[in-house]
Amino acid sequence: SSSGTFQIDYDNDCFRKDGKTFRYISGSIHYSRVPRYYWKDRLMKMYMAGLNAIQT
Repeated sequence: SSSGTFQIDYDNDCFRKDGKTFRYISGSIHYSRVPRYYWKDRLMKMYMAGLNAIQT
Protein backbone atom coordinates (compact mmCIF):
# COMPACT_ATOMS: atom_id res chain seq x y z
CA SER A 1 0.00 0.00 0.00
CA SER A 2 1.17 3.51 -0.68
CA SER A 3 1.28 6.13 2.03
CA GLY A 4 -0.14 9.63 1.63
CA THR A 5 1.99 12.68 1.07
CA PHE A 6 2.03 16.07 2.72
CA GLN A 7 3.87 19.05 1.28
CA ILE A 8 4.19 22.78 1.78
CA ASP A 9 3.75 24.61 -1.53
CA TYR A 10 5.73 27.81 -1.01
CA ASP A 11 5.06 29.07 -4.55
CA ASN A 12 1.27 28.99 -4.11
CA ASP A 13 1.30 29.64 -0.34
CA CYS A 14 -0.68 26.53 0.63
CA PHE A 15 -0.43 23.01 2.06
CA ARG A 16 -0.90 19.97 -0.18
CA LYS A 17 -2.09 16.56 0.95
CA ASP A 18 -1.90 13.79 -1.65
CA GLY A 19 -1.42 16.48 -4.31
CA LYS A 20 -4.57 18.43 -3.43
CA THR A 21 -4.82 21.76 -1.61
CA PHE A 22 -5.33 21.08 2.10
CA ARG A 23 -6.77 23.47 4.66
CA TYR A 24 -6.34 23.00 8.39
CA ILE A 25 -9.51 23.45 10.41
CA SER A 26 -8.33 23.42 13.99
CA GLY A 27 -9.84 23.52 17.44
CA SER A 28 -8.42 23.50 20.93
CA ILE A 29 -9.03 21.27 23.92
CA HIS A 30 -7.45 21.50 27.35
CA TYR A 31 -7.18 17.77 28.00
CA SER A 32 -6.01 18.37 31.56
CA ARG A 33 -9.41 19.92 32.30
CA VAL A 34 -11.37 17.02 30.79
CA PRO A 35 -11.54 13.72 32.67
CA ARG A 36 -9.76 11.01 30.67
CA TYR A 37 -13.03 9.06 30.43
CA TYR A 38 -14.45 11.83 28.17
CA TRP A 39 -11.45 12.31 25.85
CA LYS A 40 -12.72 10.02 23.09
CA ASP A 41 -16.17 11.63 23.24
CA ARG A 42 -14.76 15.14 22.99
CA LEU A 43 -12.40 14.28 20.15
CA MET A 44 -15.20 12.58 18.21
CA LYS A 45 -17.42 15.63 18.66
CA MET A 46 -14.65 17.86 17.33
CA TYR A 47 -14.13 15.53 14.36
CA MET A 48 -17.87 15.48 13.62
CA ALA A 49 -17.85 19.29 13.69
CA GLY A 50 -15.37 19.22 10.80
CA LEU A 51 -12.06 19.74 12.56
CA ASN A 52 -9.01 17.99 11.13
CA ALA A 53 -6.41 19.31 13.60
CA ILE A 54 -6.43 19.63 17.39
CA GLN A 55 -4.35 21.96 19.53
CA THR A 56 -3.77 20.90 23.13
